[in-house]
Amino acid sequence: MTTQADLWRERDLDEHVRGLAKLYGLAAYHTHDSRQSPAGFPDWVIAGPRGVLFRENKRQNGTPTPAQLTWARVLLAAGADYEVWRPADALDGRIKAQLQRLRGTR
Repeated sequence: MTTQADLWRERDLDEHVRGLAKLYGLAAYHTHDSRQSPAGFPDWVIAGPRGVLFRENKRQNGTPTPAQLTWARVLLAAGADYEVWRPADALDGRIKAQLQRLRGTR
């Protein structure tokens, strides 16, 4: 059975994140072309008054690459706030809530 989250592309998720980051006045960097970035580096680095997030966007059933998993391990070991976001996280408000906390609002 196809869900609403299954219909989102990574591009749709990127636009959602970009819009929320702009709305909340957060500094957000998106890796535009993976050929000019280290292999596997997270899609998003988002910073605000309450910290910095490293996020990888994936389709609902997408799987991180080995290089993405390596970055995840390194960032988590260093104490960074790293997660994978999926369309379901946008639809249930999880992404919005995390960005509001980063900004310092509820």
